[in-house]
Amino acid sequence: MDEITSLNCNRCGRTKHTLRYHGQTTDQSKLIGKTGIVFSHGQGYWLYECNGCLHVQLGRCQWSTEESLSWQEDTEWFPHRIVRNPPSWLRQLDHEIRDLLTEVYASLNSGLLALPLMGVRAAIDVFIRSKVGDKGDFQKGLVALQALGSLSPQQMRYLKPVIDAGHASVHRGFVPTEAELLIAVDVLEHLLMPSVMAQSVLALEAATPKRQR
Repeated sequence: MDEITSLNCNRCGRTKHTLRYHGQTTDQSKLIGKTGIVFSHGQGYWLYECNGCLHVQLGRCQWSTEESLSWQEDTEWFPHRIVRNPPSWLRQLDHEIRDLLTEVYASLNSGLLALPLMGVRAAIDVFIRSKVGDKGDFQKGLVALQALGSLSPQQMRYLKPVIDAGHASVHRGFVPTEAELLIAVDVLEHLLMPSVMAQSVLALEAATPKRQR
């Protein structure tokens, strides 16, 4: 019977996949002194097919045995697992921030962590400058946004930790977890959405037939 496992399909979103191929290579084996323990490392491969749309995914891991003979695995999937799809309103943003966000989502869905967080920080900077000009630093820019009415106290509270995390990635080598990175993306999307929503609401208002009196 074919092995069934749970993986997320990038195409249809289903989770049940069937194993179609499994292989393993041993790149090198070495006897450690006179202990009789062999150190080996190599690669393993898995080819899974989605039970829904038949889309295939290839998994590859580097493995090694240490003195305790424990297995160390880190599986990489091709195509890369989609962590977050860009929002449908992305195309409505100005080209500068739209192009930047396109790279944020591309790097996020390529399995990177620090780089998209830096991109989130940069996108916040671009948004601030587009609204109130260059104020010299983030704090002054946020205060100016709040004075303009474009930032609520709650948004101010949420943005500061995200900006600080971005600073830490740029200057101190901070690498967030995937969950931490997605929090930063959530905050960024909520910052940008109102300006896009305003355009959409005005378009809806213009398209709505007027009441006959």
